[in-house]
Amino acid sequence: MTIRLGVVLPTYNERGNLRGMVERLDRALGAITWEVIVVDDNSPDGTADEARALAQQDSRVRVIQRIGRRGLSSAAIEGMCATAAPVVAVMDADHQHDPALLVGMLEAIESGEHALAYESRFAEVDSAEEWGRPDRVKASNLANRIANKVTGVELSDPMSGFFMLRTETLRADAHRLSGVGFKILLDIL
Repeated sequence: MTIRLGVVLPTYNERGNLRGMVERLDRALGAITWEVIVVDDNSPDGTADEARALAQQDSRVRVIQRIGRRGLSSAAIEGMCATAAPVVAVMDADHQHDPALLVGMLEAIESGEHALAYESRFAEVDSAEEWGRPDRVKASNLANRIANKVTGVELSDPMSGFFMLRTETLRADAHRLSGVGFKILLDIL
């Protein structure tokens, strides 16, 4: 069977979240063929071991354990380049991002109408009260305005960590990505 979607989970100390996230992916993606690539930065809590245990039970789970290399952006790049799927998503393993949104994102990419799909932290349901930190919202808004100006791309949340694109697009540009920091989407733009 051909894999339609690769999901990359960059991890560090996420052992307790992995099994639940794989279960949520399974429920959300239904009949879509997918794989999840856990890219772990040698977590001391045994995240890579838990991912390998899951891989023994579910062949859709793959593991990359990085020794001596750390960083969210470089982990995301490594995972995105490792998938065989034509479309790849990056999301957090800590359940901060809703896997149910992946189906709509995949439809947007596969339709050919969109090169990038992402989930914004500034959707209508979000508010400073829900985040619990109005200062964080202000700082994020400022960072987003700067990012939009620098990239020349108008997005509501170019700092999002939950996004999807065609794998070939990522691979074509992987050599120019810095792989430093936590905001890989901004680097891709």
